[in-house]
Amino acid sequence: MVPKVNSGANVYGVLQYNRIKVEAGEGRILYMQGIPERSDGRFSIEECAEAFGYYTALNPRVRKPVVHFSLNPSPEDRLSEAQLTRLAAEFMERMGYGRQPYVVFLHEDIARRHMHVVSVRVDEQGRKIDHNNELRRAMAVCRELEHEYGLHVPEDGGVQTEPEELHRVDYLRSDLKHQLRNVVMTLKQQYGFQSLAEFNTLLERFGVAAEEIRGDVRGRPYRGLVYHVLDDDGQRTGAAVKASRLGDFFGWKALEEKFDASKQRLRQHPATLDRTRREIDRARSGGRNRKEFTAELRENGIDAVFRENDAGRIYGVTFIDRTTHQVFNGSWLGKEYAADAFEAWFNGREQESSTPIQEELWPLAPLEPPQPGLSSVEEFEEYIETHYASMPDVIGELMEYTPEKEWETAPEYRLFPRRKKRRRKIRKRI
Repeated sequence: MVPKVNSGANVYGVLQYNRIKVEAGEGRILYMQGIPERSDGRFSIEECAEAFGYYTALNPRVRKPVVHFSLNPSPEDRLSEAQLTRLAAEFMERMGYGRQPYVVFLHEDIARRHMHVVSVRVDEQGRKIDHNNELRRAMAVCRELEHEYGLHVPEDGGVQTEPEELHRVDYLRSDLKHQLRNVVMTLKQQYGFQSLAEFNTLLERFGVAAEEIRGDVRGRPYRGLVYHVLDDDGQRTGAAVKASRLGDFFGWKALEEKFDASKQRLRQHPATLDRTRREIDRARSGGRNRKEFTAELRENGIDAVFRENDAGRIYGVTFIDRTTHQVFNGSWLGKEYAADAFEAWFNGREQESSTPIQEELWPLAPLEPPQPGLSSVEEFEEYIETHYASMPDVIGELMEYTPEKEWETAPEYRLFPRRKKRRRKIRKRI
C-alpha cells in the first residue's frame, strides 16, 4: 500500500475535489468520524467544513491545519469496502489521528481503487498534532498493515513512482473545471518544478497551459493565474478559466509557494540533479542523433522536451524525470545541458564565439603625382609638406603614445572619479 501526504490551509478545496469525484460517479464516501450525517445521506461540504473549523479555530497559529492522505493498495489486493474502511481507520489511529474528525473517500476513477482521507492537525485541546517525518511514518505504518493483513508489498519500497493515470483535457466536455482540477492538482502534487515555464511543460502534455496575469486593481498591483485548454496542435481553444474559480490551491500565490519549496528541496538534495545528469550523459554518449537520444532517455525514465523556432533552431530544452519526479530546464543542470549545447550537437551549428572580430587593414593610398606647374624639386617638396603629414611627425606621435594615456582618458575605464576641488568658504567677519 503506497501512501501520499499533503497539507494545506484551505479545507474547502480538498473537500470540493472529493465531492466532484462523488457527484461524477467516480467515488463515494466510505466512512465519516466526528462529522454529523445528513438525513438524506448526501455529502455536505458546509457541514464537514464546519466540523473541521471547530478544531482549527482552537489554534489559529497553525499555518496548514488540513491534512490529506491518499492510500493506494496494490491492484492485486481484492479488498471489500469493509476491509478498506478498516485499513483506513487503523492507519489514522497509528498516525495519531484516531480521535480526530475525518472523512474517508473511495476513488474509482482509475483502474486502481484507492482511498483519500481528509482531516485536521489540531486536536480538541487546541494542540497541534505532530507532523514531523509524516510521510516516513506513513510508509512504516503501511508496511505494518501489509504484514498484518497479508497485503502485497510494493516492489519500489512504497514510494509511488508514477502519477495517477491522467487524460488530456477535453474542452467540449461539460465537466471542464473538474478536468482542470484533476490534471493541475495531480501534477502539482506529484512533481517538483521551479518556474511557470517548467510547470507548463508538464501541463501541455495534457492539453493545458497556465498564464500569469498582471494588472492594477484600485491602484494596487495584482497577480493572478488563468488556465487555457490546448487543441492537438498546441493552440489555445475556448475561453480561459480563472484560477479563482478552481480554488486557492490553483492560484498564483500557491504556485509561488510550490516554486520555493521545490528550490529548497533541490538545495537540500543535490543528488537529485546528479541522477538526471548521469542519465543524460549516458544517452548522449556514442554519437546518437536526436531521435535515438530522446528514445534512450525515455527508457531510463526521463522525457526531453525541445522548443524550436520557425527556422528549426532549438532555443529551449526541459527534462522531466519520472523517477525523481522533478522537472528541470537544461540551464538548471549546467551550461553543457542548455539549449545551445544541444543546438550545436543536433544541428551542427557552432555556438557564437565571444572573441572580437579583427579589423581588416587596408594599404595606404599612394601619393599623388606632382601637380602640373611644379617644375622643380623644391616646389614639389613644398607641396608635400603643405598637403601631407611629414613622416617624422607621425613617428613622433606613435613614440609618445602609451596605453596608460588611453586608460586615463577613456571614461569607461575610469575606475576612480576625479576628486572635485573643494571651494574654500570665506566667512565674513562680524
